[in-house]
Amino acid sequence: PARAQEPLRIGVLMPTTGVFAVLGERQLNGMRLAVEEAGGTVAGRKIELLHEDSEGKPDVGVTKTRKLVLSDKIEVAAGIINSAVALAVQPYLSQQKIPLVLSNASTDQLTGEKCDPYLFRVSFSSAQVTEPVGLWMAKNAPKKAYVLFSDYVAPYEYVAAFEKGYKAGGGEIVGKTATPFG
Repeated sequence: PARAQEPLRIGVLMPTTGVFAVLGERQLNGMRLAVEEAGGTVAGRKIELLHEDSEGKPDVGVTKTRKLVLSDKIEVAAGIINSAVALAVQPYLSQQKIPLVLSNASTDQLTGEKCDPYLFRVSFSSAQVTEPVGLWMAKNAPKKAYVLFSDYVAPYEYVAAFEKGYKAGGGEIVGKTATPFG
């Protein structure tokens, strides 16, 4: 009963500066709209969204996550656009027994080899996006491909999944290049 009187504090780790700012702002606005449409409460408790800007950087994400947990006393963490940030903060949140609801970070690792009972994904994983595309392309496009991609965590997984599907369909990757991001 005492807990029901306190607001449900949800720590939202979303970049609102840096290269991922547009995605972060849109998702943050979507979360705010969802809370508003729900009447600002859940199970009789007022919902408080406490936003921190991860800047899309793992070290900043960890620092801001610690603040949300230790100072703001969040009960749930949500958001995260960048897979590198998600990989950096998830072990700490799990150690603190605070659920993390991923809204965008697509790394396969967090629902694969680093799967954890405190992690929930409400978006896609990297392999879901590109493995089927690779298979389709091998069957419907040229049998040889050169892959050009951005140099950060998620695209490496996208490319690996694409290659798996493309090769399974009979395609051949003739080369690939990671380009600077940002």
